[in-house]
Formats: sequence, structure tokens, C-alpha cells
Amino acid sequence: YYKNSLGCFNTKPFNVHYKDTNNVVVTPCYVYCDLDTGLNRVVIETPNGFENLYEWQLQEDVFGSWTTVSARPATDTSEWYHSGSNPFNKSYLYRVRLEDSCGVIRTQKTPIRTVLLQSSQGTSGEVNLNWNPYEGADVWYYIINRKQGQNFVLLDSVGATTTTYIDNNAPSGNVSYYVTAVRQSPCGNNLFKSGANTRRFSSNTVSESVIGIGEVLTDVVVSPNPTSGILNIVLTSLSEYEVFNINGQRVAQGKTEGQIDITNLPVGSYQIIITNDDGRSTHTIQKI
Repeated sequence: YYKNSLGCFNTKPFNVHYKDTNNVVVTPCYVYCDLDTGLNRVVIETPNGFENLYEWQLQEDVFGSWTTVSARPATDTSEWYHSGSNPFNKSYLYRVRLEDSCGVIRTQKTPIRTVLLQSSQGTSGEVNLNWNPYEGADVWYYIINRKQGQNFVLLDSVGATTTTYIDNNAPSGNVSYYVTAVRQSPCGNNLFKSGANTRRFSSNTVSESVIGIGEVLTDVVVSPNPTSGILNIVLTSLSEYEVFNINGQRVAQGKTEGQIDITNLPVGSYQIIITNDDGRSTHTIQKI
């Protein structure tokens, strides 16, 4: 109905053209830590034929609630660098969805989780790596990459269900690692114009300062053993210490010039590693 110039109501037919996008497949092709920028990079394949009345939304899961990280017209580029991300500290869960100008969600894809790599050094100089699985897509396998000097090289690979690795032959000095999840790309060739790393989804990097087997301190004295709390350390220079429980978990660390206080630790057996510029010393201590 409409009111004409005489103030009378009348009717007039009209046609409505509506573009249905329910069958559009929106696939997040790459979600990974970009090692050049240190930010999370999200790339999706943009279907053809979209108009400005549709909008992409990249959302992040924050404590169980979805927050929009970025929104842009569907005709715009389908690549994001999440400027607020810190993939060296946490794993991120993202989803991509398509919304029309009426606020109707047309497509919402399965969330994808990035890979967070963590590391620790064992009591015999080995480096322990662990990471969370890449979620939202089937992974073929994981590649472990190690850097010493200027370049990363392939160290080893493990199956899709494995999320731990022990480097028993880590070289002395500062050693860095990252892992990549390898899977088949679900996207077409036009994606590669954006320069995405084909089929590989990188974690963050981690570093460990490895003490070689031959660099063992022999003049360190730790006493008393057993102890109720205070350990006296005889050594020639300022050193760092780490305390590990019987499960290999680090329960204390710090710097020492003569004493280590483990009074607050439960009764039990511990391994204490003392390191300085000259090398490393390992001691098994009984807390009573």
C-alpha cells in the first residue's frame, strides 16, 4: 500500500531480487603463525560473483565467546594478518563467516586452531618439544624444523596423532625450533597468488640454550643432602639453577651465588641443574 497525492491509499506491484548464498563454500585455507611478521595469518578462498552487500568476518574465540577481529566487504581481499595476535604465547581459535546486509549469517565454517609450540630442556641436555594439534582440518603429519646459525632445516617428521618430540642430539648453543602441520590444501590455484605457504601451517618458534655433554662443571659442591630446605652451593661464579621433580617438571629456577632455597617444595627427590658460562652441573637432592 502507498498514499497517492490525493491522500488516498492504493496498491502497486513490485519485484524483489534476492541473491541466495546458502550454497557458497567458504574455506579457510591457511591459518598459521607467519614467521616473518610474528602474527597469525588467515587466508580464505574468495568465491566469485560477490557484491558489496556481503561481508566477511574473522572471529576469535575469547574465553568461550566469539569476538570479531576484522570485517570487510566480500569483494575485498580474503587475507588477514591478526594485528593483535601473539602466537608465541597462546594457541588461537578462529572462524570465518559470511554475513549479508540484513545481518543474516550465510556461511559459517568449522573453527580452526593454530599450533602453539612449547619447549623445555631435559636433565641430560635433550630438548623436549610439545604442541597442541592443528584443529579444523585433517593433518597428514608434522614436520620438526631446527635452526642453528642462520637457517632452519628439516630435523624429523612424526605422525598426525603425535604432538611431542625429543631432540636427543641438540647441538650446543642457542637452538631454535618450529613445527609445521602438513595437509592437503582445500583451495584452488587462485589462492597461491596471495603467496601462502602451500599445505604447511607453521607454529611459533621456540629457543633453548643447550649445554653440550663435554661442558660439565666438575667443581660444584651442593650440600647438605638430604636437606629440609636450604642448599649451600660452592661454585666459582654467579650461576643459574633449575629444579625438576621426578616427573621432569620444572618447579623452581633462579640465580644463585651460594644458596638455593627449596623449603616450599614437597618432600621428595629432585634434580637440580646449575649452569654458568663455563658449563653445567646436575645434582640429585632428597628433600625431607
